[in-house]
Amino acid sequence: MRKGEQPPWIVLDGLRQRIEPLLPTIGRRYRNPGRKRIDGREALCWILFVLYIAVPWKSSVMR
Repeated sequence: MRKGEQPPWIVLDGLRQRIEPLLPTIGRRYRNPGRKRIDGREALCWILFVLYIAVPWKSSVMR
């Protein structure tokens, strides 16, 4: 990645608009809402980041 270039794991608005209809929308429960979900765009950025830098999914934390 060159200086001044945008990282490849950043999701631009055009790509997000094309992918958004494919992502599930899950509402929060009333009685037991649990942890608030992160934005789908942020989750997609993290997934792309992990794929880009080739980090294994199972880390030492899960051993």
